[in-house]
Amino acid sequence: MFSTKQKVLARARADARGNFRLRASRSLTTRTFNLRGTKNRYRTASWHYAAKKLNVPLIAQRPELPTGCEITAVTMMLRYQGSKVTKLSLTLEMPRSSNPNKGFVGNPYSSYGWTVYPPALMKLVKKHAHSAVNLTGTSVATLKKQINRGHPVTLWVSGVDGFNTHALTMTGYSPARIYYNDPWTNKKTSMTTASFKKYWRRDGQRALSY
Repeated sequence: MFSTKQKVLARARADARGNFRLRASRSLTTRTFNLRGTKNRYRTASWHYAAKKLNVPLIAQRPELPTGCEITAVTMMLRYQGSKVTKLSLTLEMPRSSNPNKGFVGNPYSSYGWTVYPPALMKLVKKHAHSAVNLTGTSVATLKKQINRGHPVTLWVSGVDGFNTHALTMTGYSPARIYYNDPWTNKKTSMTTASFKKYWRRDGQRALSY
């Protein structure tokens, strides 16, 4: 029996260095496989996705949490992970503070709430997902790697839905688009990668996953 990689490589042609160049097929980008010096065994074989989407459950922040987009976005992320949490149960667990790096500023149950940043939510995420990673200041490529691992990402953006600060749940990507669940509009949607980079950069490139 031949593996999928063996079948694909059987249809490819090697160059002078023994490298096999494979064209993109659906969700796989072009990759190089080196068989030189081996007998039907692969020295290097890595697969990268050109596009990937996760079926993350959609949860609306309204009407209960008009300014609770962050905790709602985290709830979607954790529900996909398998945690039996709700936006309201997590809101009760969420720390409060006058410093968004330590807790939520304001009242998420009202229109007078402001925001909470990744450092303040790390403990909560780790409690339910058994791991937490602050991806603030990283790159879009790093976010895509999380998606490839099957881990949605909570993102902070500025300028989306008319808010100075807003949170979304990244659910996937394609070569030119970022896919996400929006807790404010209660929609699964997308934007161009160029637009996402602009909005994400405006809010400090904050991101949280597990």
